[in-house]
Amino acid sequence: MGRRHLTELLGMVDQSPYVYILETNGMVLGASPSYCEALTAFKRLHVRVSIKGCNEEEYHQLTGAQRCSYQLPFEALRQLIELGVSCNVSATVSFSERQAVDELKQRLFEVHPGLLKSMEQETITMFPKVAQRLAKEELKPVKVKMLGFGGSKAAKRREGSYAHHG
Repeated sequence: MGRRHLTELLGMVDQSPYVYILETNGMVLGASPSYCEALTAFKRLHVRVSIKGCNEEEYHQLTGAQRCSYQLPFEALRQLIELGVSCNVSATVSFSERQAVDELKQRLFEVHPGLLKSMEQETITMFPKVAQRLAKEELKPVKVKMLGFGGSKAAKRREGSYAHHG
């Protein structure tokens, strides 16, 4: 969604009883302080900044993007917090060892300690097509969500280590 359409939508949301949650990777916001500033006009907005991987190398492996752009979501969070825009962070941790997660938490703490209170740690769900794509890309998650099998509509979700689920 382009900037103009987003600001039009947020203007309508501000006239409603609803809160709009803007899910973003933070690239545009981190690179554009004026975009972050424009978001201060909207009071019924919450920004959820999603970070892929716990460091530049994981980020590059998962996204194929240039390592130097990994800093942009952190810059977006810093700007949003400084401007008083409601926000939180989610991080894909499926491919990260505990030490890398701890290092990410430290980096977020340095942006603002409050980010750790609302941080969401996302793990990948191993649907069959997801497992096939990961195998093709030779990506091996450390932690996954497994869906129970047996034909029931409400498949039971299990979390665990990838090594235990093969």
